[in-house]
Amino acid sequence: MDHEFVLILDFGGQYNQLIARRVQGACVNAAFTARSSPTTR
Repeated sequence: MDHEFVLILDFGGQYNQLIARRVQGACVNAAFTARSSPTTR
């Protein structure tokens, strides 16, 4: 079974927590990353 994942870019606004809560409420994993972090891991 595939798991869905959403990466939320944090630009310092107030809506990132709200977006994460809504995404997680839909049974999708969510994670934050700062706008300045590298895109490749």
